[in-house]
Amino acid sequence: MDWTPATPSEGFVVSHAIISDQAGHTLLDVPDIAVPAADSLPTVELYADMVGKAAEAADLPQSGSYHGGRLTSIRRIQND
Repeated sequence: MDWTPATPSEGFVVSHAIISDQAGHTLLDVPDIAVPAADSLPTVELYADMVGKAAEAADLPQSGSYHGGRLTSIRRIQND
């Protein structure tokens, strides 16, 4: 058995493939990463940092008004 995940035009996609029998029971759940040939995957540390910054950025609009310090935080996350 073989499959090729859809490759994004840029960046990378983390997903999983599920192989099941005719009754729909999962036989195998396989992690999968798709990346264009010209790109490379980030290190685990860089990926963890990106996830943390995305979570931090998502929390900013919910945490109140946009005063100078808050705007500086948003700019810092964007530029890192």
